[in-house]
Amino acid sequence: MTKRTLPIIPQPLRSDYSPETVVSKNSSPTQLKFAKEHDVRVEKYALDYLGNQCVGLINLSIEDASIDLASVEISGESYELRVLESAIEISAETSWGAIRGLASLWQIAKQGGLQFGLLIRDEPRFLWRGLMLDVARHFIPLKTLRETVDRMSLLKLNVLHLHLSDDQGFRFGSKKYPEVVSEDFYSLQELKSLATYCMDRGVRLIPEIDLPGHVTHIVASRPDLAPTGRTANGTQKFGVHKACLDPSNENVFIFVRVLIEELSDVFPDPFIHLGGDEVDPSWWSGDPIIKSFMKENRLSNPIDLQNYFFRRLVEIATALGKTVIGWDEVLHPEMPSCVVQNWRGCTTRDRARALGRDCIVSSPYYLDLNYPSDLHYQFDPEENQNAMLEREDSLLDDPRLEHVAKAMEWTHQWREGAISLEDEEGTSIIGAEACLWSELVDANCLFARLWPRLPCLAERFWSAPSVKDINDFYWRLSLLMNLSEFNVRRSVLEKLREKKLSPEQCEAALFSEPTKWYSRLLGAEALASRISGTEMPISRPYSVSTKLNRIVDFLPSESLDALRYKETTDFIELKKLLSVALEHDWPEEEIRMSTEKNLEAVNLLSKYIDRKIEKNSVLRQLNRLCLPDGEYIPALPLLLKKSISENRYG
Repeated sequence: MTKRTLPIIPQPLRSDYSPETVVSKNSSPTQLKFAKEHDVRVEKYALDYLGNQCVGLINLSIEDASIDLASVEISGESYELRVLESAIEISAETSWGAIRGLASLWQIAKQGGLQFGLLIRDEPRFLWRGLMLDVARHFIPLKTLRETVDRMSLLKLNVLHLHLSDDQGFRFGSKKYPEVVSEDFYSLQELKSLATYCMDRGVRLIPEIDLPGHVTHIVASRPDLAPTGRTANGTQKFGVHKACLDPSNENVFIFVRVLIEELSDVFPDPFIHLGGDEVDPSWWSGDPIIKSFMKENRLSNPIDLQNYFFRRLVEIATALGKTVIGWDEVLHPEMPSCVVQNWRGCTTRDRARALGRDCIVSSPYYLDLNYPSDLHYQFDPEENQNAMLEREDSLLDDPRLEHVAKAMEWTHQWREGAISLEDEEGTSIIGAEACLWSELVDANCLFARLWPRLPCLAERFWSAPSVKDINDFYWRLSLLMNLSEFNVRRSVLEKLREKKLSPEQCEAALFSEPTKWYSRLLGAEALASRISGTEMPISRPYSVSTKLNRIVDFLPSESLDALRYKETTDFIELKKLLSVALEHDWPEEEIRMSTEKNLEAVNLLSKYIDRKIEKNSVLRQLNRLCLPDGEYIPALPLLLKKSISENRYG
């Protein structure tokens, strides 16, 4: 058998077929036949996604259809897929493995890759392959969440983590505490329905209520839960807020217990996320009752006090049959039994493992930073800490991040307390999770923010660590993005046409990207302050009420249109497109300037190819064109500069 890369994402553990001799399978309408245990969910999944694809007879063999998704082991999601002359055979230990096999079959069939002799043997690398969506800052309608779950399932992601509460909103439709619920919220029945919808597609639904910080919205309606005399008004501002709950007040824990009871009735999964991040201790430090409480309980500092609070939360949740997840600020020598979600750089991962806590890795996978896929793809969740630190440091030298590199050094403070583990030490990394915080994301721009970058993480979380050829990934990504279910380009062009841009302007805009890291969220003034080591109370340019309807809000974080010109020397049509686009009036000067830089970069490259300008000169001029204009950064100068440096044009 001849091996070659199967054009799907994520890449399977093993795939074999003979490309020289096979002929595409001539398929009749899709039919299902269960050889062993029958599962209605698997049947419905197959018909929903493959019913209109005419793949012929599918023989499904499931050893045990009774295993719960939250209890499944890695082998339980394994499957084998064979394409024979008479049928397609999928065998799996569990229903969830069968669903993963059907997801592969969907993509292969869509790509026209159903060929006699195809064999796939596959299983995931990690049990936890997640996406965190912040639905608190901006409410995401249920319909959009379901569409997201559909696409997650097709790429074998199996956890949707909903960040339901924050300073700006509380989206869990609590019937016990209706006073804390936001105007836009999910009813208990809607969330139960979503949990079922997720389960039917092999996706776990995990709720998060963030405590004891990020509670401005709660405290605004329940000041009795805050330290004595402390109040807060509802806020639309972003950033860390001072509001926090009072750990010395037993009524706080009654509130939490009732809330977790409600959550437990809605969300069947044994895991629950209770936050724990970015707690501002100033309300605690200035309160005499809390100071006295700390002295009585031998709590030396606010970190000990937060650990006391978190231990109480874990006791409540454990009694209700839940396993708690917390952000990595919950790390403490006397922390309770829980799972730690790492986000503050790579070193908190091993600090958690050294304390005997399983870990979910998220620090390299923040999609709201607007990084391109290859930067996320290079980070392996299990990589040695020193190697991961080197990768973190290398980001500062990446030309695409040059405009924010100095500010990114601010995150080095998170390395304080780092420890070094030998590879065989510590507890396990149960998986990884991409995170999309929604300060600059709403339902209208969610599609472009998630895709096309989430596929690279679906592969990193599922495929073997040896799968790391980024060029091969981008080739497969281009095929995936041509499918209607993942076609970001078409979606973005529709949004841009609504902005009354000409066809040429719409196409030309796709060669620009949003600026990176937190530059948009912070704004120029706060970004400069962060570089200098301060930030608050510098105002930020965005709030909940800011409409996300500019061109930059709809542009993908990575220009795949620019990547198509990585190696070509034919720029005639591109120059014509950009030139015509610049003849029109633009609604924003910044995007016009970015488009102008893209055109200048192409003109410079043409001169270089024609030997009318020397290499050093063109590189210097491209450097100037790489700078952002406001919140836009031109993609072509950076790409062409890299291609010239690598001598792609001879």
